[in-house]
Parts: sequence; structure tokens; C-alpha cells
Amino acid sequence: MKLRPEQQLGPFLILGATMPDMIERDITNIETLEFLADEVLELVEARSRERATVLAFHGDLGSGKTTFIKVLAKKLGVVETVTSPTFMLMKLYGLPIQRDKYGEERFDVLRKFVHADVYRIEEIDEMRVLGFEKILAEKNSIICIEWAEKVSEMLPEDTIDITFTLKEGQRSVTITHGD
Repeated sequence: MKLRPEQQLGPFLILGATMPDMIERDITNIETLEFLADEVLELVEARSRERATVLAFHGDLGSGKTTFIKVLAKKLGVVETVTSPTFMLMKLYGLPIQRDKYGEERFDVLRKFVHADVYRIEEIDEMRVLGFEKILAEKNSIICIEWAEKVSEMLPEDTIDITFTLKEGQRSVTITHGD
């Protein structure tokens, strides 16, 4: 039996239950990606803001990594067009300022969205030269890294791994994370 996206979500967003360490979803359309982005943002929200939250993306070319990152960026309020930074390696986007009910600026929310595509790097030291370790240490940031296996030794233990697969025309995603 094929489930609709809202049925696939189960109780996680609706009841606020703890997310399992592994989530698997079939991707049938852009709406499914939007529901998935909500799930990932719930995981991100539960993380400490003392350093960047890292989303490590894995999967073959054309499997949906960049499309999902675009959906995620839009949900976070990025208004610029998000494109894969394959030749620049990284692109940084500011996120909208959020205010509390008294109009005061909130400092406990995400402030920066970083999109990295490390497909073209040959040595991990290329990332060190770019100041990647400093970016990983920045508070209130979210970093989406395509082809993250190339820089895995630099990533924190609590990285959220998101793997896209494309098999016989069907896309699916597996999310694994530790707390």
C-alpha cells in the first residue's frame, strides 16, 4: 500500500515525539520533499546552537540532493535563488531576523545557511584553506554539504546524514542521525 506524504510522516511532527535514529521516505513529488524538509528541520531545531548543525548529503548525480537543499533553504527563509556551488565550493546565505512576541531580536535561532558542494575537491586540505573548520564552529548556522563523504573526517559526530538514491526511476531518501 502506497502512503500519501502526510501519512508517511507518522506522529513525529503532529505529536512532537522523538524522531527515530533512521528515517526512510520515498520521494514522489516536490510536496514529499517539503514534508521531508519539515522533518529535517525538526531534527535541526533539537540541536544545540553552540556550533553549526551539519547536514551531510550523499547520493549519485541527479538523485535529488540539490533540489532538496533548495526546498530546505526556502523553508528557512532564503529569498535568493539557491544553486549548487560546484565551482565556488561554498555559498553563504543570511537568514531572516526573527523576533519574539515583544519585538526583540531572537539570538537562539538559525542565522546563516551554508551550501557546500565538495564534489570537485581532491584533498581535504582544500577545505581547511577555505576556513571550513571556522564555519563548522559558527553558532546558529546550518551547513548543507553535497558529496560529504569527501570531507567526512572534518564533520562532527552529530552530523545528520541524508542519502538520496535513484533506482529504476524511483527516488528515495534515508536520514540517519545521532543525538
